[in-house]
Amino acid sequence: MMNKNLTAVRQVFLDMDGTIYHGSELFPTTIPFLNFLTERGIGYTFLSNNSSYGHEDYIARLGKFGIKTGPENFISPPIMPLITSVGTNRRSNGSIRWGCPA
Repeated sequence: MMNKNLTAVRQVFLDMDGTIYHGSELFPTTIPFLNFLTERGIGYTFLSNNSSYGHEDYIARLGKFGIKTGPENFISPPIMPLITSVGTNRRSNGSIRWGCPA
């Protein structure tokens, strides 16, 4: 049974370098975590603020780690400033709601 606190989660956003891998090393918890999300119908989107690489570069890098993904699973510059300018709204229960004016 899914934890009731996860039932409202439909999508998570994951930074890449330093969060799911570091340099050329995939963290050992990454694949199990992505499988956990998939098994529960929770989508994931990878984020990067590094404009030196395009989606194709990240797709290839993640593919080398055994992560099959496509351009629809990425947000990278130039859209990142738009996302961060929208801000977040911390609710009274401590949760954060993205996409709401601060």
